[in-house]
Amino acid sequence: MALEELGKQVEARGHFKRAVQADEKHAHAWQAWGMMESRAGNPGLARTLFERGLERCAAHAALWQARAKLEAEGGDAQQARRSYESGYAAAPDCAPLLYAWSYFEMHQGRMREVQELLNKARDLDENAGQLWHMQALLQIKLKQLRVARATAEEGVRRAPSHAPLLHLLGSLYDKAEIGRAHV
Repeated sequence: MALEELGKQVEARGHFKRAVQADEKHAHAWQAWGMMESRAGNPGLARTLFERGLERCAAHAALWQARAKLEAEGGDAQQARRSYESGYAAAPDCAPLLYAWSYFEMHQGRMREVQELLNKARDLDENAGQLWHMQALLQIKLKQLRVARATAEEGVRRAPSHAPLLHLLGSLYDKAEIGRAHV
């Protein structure tokens, strides 16, 4: 990734190619190479790289997530959803995949699906800060600010060092103060 940041994509491609030739099951190399190609405006090549990686590392949830993100960014919500579904089938114990999928569904306006995904994530780790953060975001989206604040407070009790959750809770307290000031 450092070479890409320096604008040396040709050199980075060579390193990624050598990495996957040396170890065809190097899921992170397939993922990073595909993401670089996506950022470079080569979605077809990125898709091919993700597919090659998934042929060799089908249970690597981050590869499925990267592919789903590519499809979503390309405007193909159904293909993105299929990628998330396949990723979950291959790696059902990967909470970060469920969080990414729930975030995607939230932006698709499918709140019932978001809650179902968060319930699955809760079964994996009910103390994860990201779980409580996503649950509070869902409640905000549903205009349940008091419930969202209570959820964020519970999340902070369970995951006191989760910075995004702390930030969200601060914002919810701020909204409550602003709301009282305008009454």
